[in-house]
Amino acid sequence: DGRSDAPSDGPAITAAATAHAQVRFEQGLGPVAVVTEFRLLRLEISRALGALLDEDVPASDVVASLAVVSDALDGAATVGLAALSGRIESLRESLLATTLHDVRQPITLVNGSLHLASRSLVAPEVDTDRLRVAVDDALSATTELMAMIDTMSDASRVAMGALDPDPEPASLEEIVRSSLAAFGESARERVTVHVPEGRHRIGLWDAQLLPRVVANLVGNALKYSEAAVSVRVGDGAPGMASLTVADQGLGMTEAELSAMFERFSRADRVRSQGIPGLGLGLYACRGIVAAHGGTISLHSDGQGQGTTVIVELPLIADEGDAD
Repeated sequence: DGRSDAPSDGPAITAAATAHAQVRFEQGLGPVAVVTEFRLLRLEISRALGALLDEDVPASDVVASLAVVSDALDGAATVGLAALSGRIESLRESLLATTLHDVRQPITLVNGSLHLASRSLVAPEVDTDRLRVAVDDALSATTELMAMIDTMSDASRVAMGALDPDPEPASLEEIVRSSLAAFGESARERVTVHVPEGRHRIGLWDAQLLPRVVANLVGNALKYSEAAVSVRVGDGAPGMASLTVADQGLGMTEAELSAMFERFSRADRVRSQGIPGLGLGLYACRGIVAAHGGTISLHSDGQGQGTTVIVELPLIADEGDAD
């Protein structure tokens, strides 16, 4: 019709391409995957045109139609990548603003605890109990800081679609035990562990990633509950092992439960109480569990009723202890 405007210049196409790219990014797809989707769409449209057009349609019309479609999809892909780039930059800024304050807290605690330990060591009489408490506090804060850094790294890789597990046969029972051993003594005293002896639920799991799920879930439970936390390894659905972490703390409403696996999601009442957190832990856990072919779910009867997290992971073997 003589118009020179590119098909992708239309506001509807721009809005649709932007929305599609952002949705796919939230689902964990990176830029390459988004572009690949547009290319696959171009191929499908080309096949459809070839199958549906009558044989007597002039070849020049077919070529022109394909050119218009290609131009539109190229433009849409460009718009989508631009939106993706803006979204990534926005997330980086949000992550920096969100994490600076929270990361500083455990560093401050480590610094204070070590200063206290140093003063205790040069005192005329060393108070070993006081020294032990200071060192334990420093170790706990260091563990918390390392967990925060791991969570930020994992969440970033999940968001970029770059999480690549290195699976090998591993025992869920041993993963849980080693993960809990990394907590400080005061934290371990608050955890009730139900991990059966002489049982090994074996799966193809990344022995570096999966412990971070355990550490994150237990750390959350300890943070949001003053009472004991229960950690249980058991049987899930057929062919699956289960890990359950339950606390008796703040609990969640239905609305909060539905949003907890989103990036940077934290309940308003948690923020108002000044409880530290990045809002990335459950998002990272969901990505790691999904990469292992498993599922993760949250359950709560409401505010003040505690929260239970259930992780189910596929098994390759369920065996007793050879000893």
